[in-house]
Amino acid sequence: MTCSYARVDIEGAKCGDSLWAFLAAYIVNPVEIMNHISWLWYLPAMFVDFMLTYPLLKWTKRRQAGLPFGRGDVEAVVLQLITSCVWMFISFNVMGDNS
Repeated sequence: MTCSYARVDIEGAKCGDSLWAFLAAYIVNPVEIMNHISWLWYLPAMFVDFMLTYPLLKWTKRRQAGLPFGRGDVEAVVLQLITSCVWMFISFNVMGDNS
Protein backbone atom coordinates (compact mmCIF):
# COMPACT_ATOMS: atom_id res chain seq x y z
CA MET A 1 0.00 0.00 0.00
CA THR A 2 1.53 3.34 -0.98
CA CYS A 3 0.87 6.49 1.03
CA SER A 4 2.09 9.26 -1.24
CA TYR A 5 -1.21 11.12 -1.78
CA ALA A 6 -2.76 11.51 1.68
CA ARG A 7 -2.23 10.94 5.37
CA VAL A 8 -3.61 7.52 6.14
CA ASP A 9 -2.16 6.76 9.57
CA ILE A 10 -4.76 5.97 12.19
CA GLU A 11 -4.40 4.82 15.73
CA GLY A 12 -3.39 1.17 15.49
CA ALA A 13 -2.25 1.18 11.84
CA LYS A 14 0.26 3.12 9.80
CA CYS A 15 1.29 3.50 6.20
CA GLY A 16 2.59 0.22 4.84
CA ASP A 17 0.50 -2.03 7.09
CA SER A 18 -1.73 -4.67 5.61
CA LEU A 19 -5.40 -4.17 4.82
CA TRP A 20 -6.32 -6.34 7.81
CA ALA A 21 -4.39 -4.03 10.14
CA PHE A 22 -6.39 -1.07 8.84
CA LEU A 23 -9.70 -2.94 9.17
CA ALA A 24 -8.85 -3.92 12.74
CA ALA A 25 -7.92 -0.31 13.53
CA TYR A 26 -11.22 0.94 12.08
CA ILE A 27 -13.18 -1.54 14.19
CA VAL A 28 -11.40 -0.33 17.32
CA ASN A 29 -11.65 3.38 16.31
CA PRO A 30 -14.83 3.75 14.18
CA VAL A 31 -14.70 7.56 14.34
CA GLU A 32 -11.60 7.42 12.15
CA ILE A 33 -13.75 6.25 9.24
CA MET A 34 -15.45 9.66 9.00
CA ASN A 35 -12.05 11.37 9.03
CA HIS A 36 -10.80 9.27 6.12
CA ILE A 37 -13.71 9.09 3.71
CA SER A 38 -13.24 12.78 2.93
CA TRP A 39 -15.96 14.19 0.66
CA LEU A 40 -17.70 10.80 0.39
CA TRP A 41 -19.27 11.29 3.84
CA TYR A 42 -22.58 12.13 2.16
CA LEU A 43 -23.03 8.55 0.82
CA PRO A 44 -23.79 6.90 4.20
CA ALA A 45 -25.91 9.92 5.14
CA MET A 46 -27.86 9.67 1.88
CA PHE A 47 -28.43 5.94 2.44
CA VAL A 48 -29.84 6.62 5.91
CA ASP A 49 -32.08 9.36 4.52
CA PHE A 50 -33.43 7.04 1.85
CA MET A 51 -34.10 4.27 4.35
CA LEU A 52 -35.96 6.63 6.68
CA THR A 53 -38.04 8.39 4.03
CA TYR A 54 -38.97 5.51 1.69
CA PRO A 55 -42.04 4.38 3.69
CA LEU A 56 -43.34 7.95 3.76
CA LEU A 57 -42.80 8.26 0.01
CA LYS A 58 -44.61 4.96 -0.57
CA TRP A 59 -47.54 6.13 1.56
CA THR A 60 -47.71 9.47 -0.28
CA LYS A 61 -47.65 7.86 -3.73
CA ARG A 62 -50.45 5.46 -2.77
CA ARG A 63 -52.58 8.34 -1.45
CA GLN A 64 -51.89 10.42 -4.57
CA ALA A 65 -52.88 7.52 -6.83
CA GLY A 66 -56.17 7.21 -4.95
CA LEU A 67 -55.62 3.54 -4.10
CA PRO A 68 -57.91 2.25 -1.36
CA PHE A 69 -56.44 1.70 2.07
CA GLY A 70 -55.12 -1.83 2.19
CA ARG A 71 -52.18 -4.11 2.80
CA GLY A 72 -49.69 -1.80 1.05
CA ASP A 73 -50.57 1.00 3.45
CA VAL A 74 -50.20 -1.24 6.48
CA GLU A 75 -46.82 -2.37 5.16
CA ALA A 76 -45.72 1.26 4.69
CA VAL A 77 -46.76 2.20 8.25
CA VAL A 78 -45.08 -0.89 9.74
CA LEU A 79 -41.92 -0.25 7.70
CA GLN A 80 -41.86 3.38 8.89
CA LEU A 81 -42.23 2.27 12.50
CA ILE A 82 -39.47 -0.33 12.14
CA THR A 83 -37.02 2.05 10.47
CA SER A 84 -37.79 4.76 13.03
CA CYS A 85 -37.25 2.36 15.93
CA VAL A 86 -33.98 1.11 14.45
CA TRP A 87 -32.83 4.70 13.92
CA MET A 88 -33.76 5.64 17.51
CA PHE A 89 -31.94 2.56 18.85
CA ILE A 90 -28.78 3.38 16.87
CA SER A 91 -28.94 7.05 17.85
CA PHE A 92 -29.43 6.23 21.52
CA ASN A 93 -26.52 3.79 21.52
CA VAL A 94 -24.22 6.21 19.72
CA MET A 95 -25.18 9.34 21.67
CA GLY A 96 -25.81 7.71 25.04
CA ASP A 97 -28.11 8.93 27.77
CA ASN A 98 -27.65 12.69 28.16
CA SER A 99 -30.08 13.13 31.03
